[in-house]
Amino acid sequence: MKVKLLILLFLSTFFYSNSQNTLIGTKAPELNPDKWIYPDGVVTSNETKDFTVVDFWFTKCAPCVATIPELNYLSLQNPNIRFLSITFDNTKIIESFLKKATMYYPIGIDTDRKLIKKFKVSGFPETFIIDKKGIIIWQGHPIHLSSALDKLSKGKQNKSNFELSQKNEWNQQSSYSMNIKEHTLEMGPASSLSIQPFDIMLLNKKVKSILNDFYGINNSRIITSDSLFLEKSYDVQLKLNKKVIDQKNSLDIFRFHYLNSIGLKYEKITKNSLVHELIISDNKKLNTFISNEKYEGTSIRYDNWESKGIKLEKLKSFLENNYNLVVELNDENTNKFNFVLPKNNLKKALLKLENQYGITFLEKNKRTYFYEFKKN
Repeated sequence: MKVKLLILLFLSTFFYSNSQNTLIGTKAPELNPDKWIYPDGVVTSNETKDFTVVDFWFTKCAPCVATIPELNYLSLQNPNIRFLSITFDNTKIIESFLKKATMYYPIGIDTDRKLIKKFKVSGFPETFIIDKKGIIIWQGHPIHLSSALDKLSKGKQNKSNFELSQKNEWNQQSSYSMNIKEHTLEMGPASSLSIQPFDIMLLNKKVKSILNDFYGINNSRIITSDSLFLEKSYDVQLKLNKKVIDQKNSLDIFRFHYLNSIGLKYEKITKNSLVHELIISDNKKLNTFISNEKYEGTSIRYDNWESKGIKLEKLKSFLENNYNLVVELNDENTNKFNFVLPKNNLKKALLKLENQYGITFLEKNKRTYFYEFKKN
């Protein structure tokens, strides 16, 4: 009993939980959704298991779908554990989804969200581990589930091959594994990006977005003969072997292998172009928007781009990515600011920057840098 209590306390304090409504240490609600759907190859079983893992998700939740390969792998590697999932999507949606994605565990249909409410799920995805006595002993994001299960298992398994993709087509390496494939789940604009020290996971991210996020290359700086290729979306997962890889190298490994895998290379060049030089014309106006935010962040809210605690370099990136302007900074202002700008109207955005923020632009034809992309 003492050992079990120590495990409970460790798991409840060490791992991240999606919900602030922790149920750790309480009796789990009965798992009785409206209907169970069993994907191909998955059969119902009343066999007693050591633990039960329950994952709450839905098909339009990009972070949820991104963790399905991880859950698939864990379900195969842990035959002593029952894996289940619960969704509010209806049967038709799930059956359509299963034609495009592989799942190795049953899906419970909870269209009225009765179980979701009983488990007090306030964010997706959210996962629970339940012991034999029906007590919830862990609650958190499924990306941390593997670590939680390692703590519960009697003996750690050899994880040198790492997790499988949805099609089980991992490129095996001694120090890392990386899977890249075109996105086929048709999730619309929903996408996901997760960067952990030894695990990078992307779902439904466009090439141009990946170039921006991982290479610092903005849209207006890209030269390519195949602009449609920049609109392609990919699912990517990189897993590193902690024993032989320094976490500081994870982004370098991603950058190198991603471009190679999609058949791209680039060269930094200079050429003449129309450039918008960003000039602070009224420091007093701009300084009223200096931010005290501890962390920077940007979001799209209605038709506006909203940012908090960002430097002017981030404003430059927004203008280059969203409006395809080539922007240069002529000011070394290191303050952080809050901005709210129209996302779909360049004229209004420039007027607001001038009238409200005291920022103007001087148009010049001059030499500046670009990134020329070619197929390998």
